[in-house]
Amino acid sequence: LTGCPNRQALRAWFERWDGDEPVSVVLIDIDNLKRINDHHGSDAGDEALRLVSGVLKESIRPGDIVVRWGGEEFCLLVHGSPDDAEVIVDRLRSAWAVHGSGVTFSAGIAAAGADDTKMLDRADAALYEAKAAGRNRTILEA
Repeated sequence: LTGCPNRQALRAWFERWDGDEPVSVVLIDIDNLKRINDHHGSDAGDEALRLVSGVLKESIRPGDIVVRWGGEEFCLLVHGSPDDAEVIVDRLRSAWAVHGSGVTFSAGIAAAGADDTKMLDRADAALYEAKAAGRNRTILEA
């Protein structure tokens, strides 16, 4: 549907990662996709997923990775610090705003550590904090 690899591609990348360079992950969740599906139909929800994935793929830097995490979630692997990742997310918001669709997204960012499972859990916790704080925002892990 989105043309993005799935979470297995990200896990494979981490299996090869030797930890010698800083990386961060960004979990992105399309806000209120269920409402889009309920009010406008599944085709409209699918179109929102395709549009978001297109903007994500166009906005990341060479070497960064975007994968479909599941449902309405995407995961970005960004080479650099969480601050670098936040700059990319801000660029994504600006690029997305040009589409004028009214669809927004929330994001959680975490720095990579030796255990990618915990890093993803931390990014997920930051994402849920962003959603609880009103959606359409980015939270860096505490």
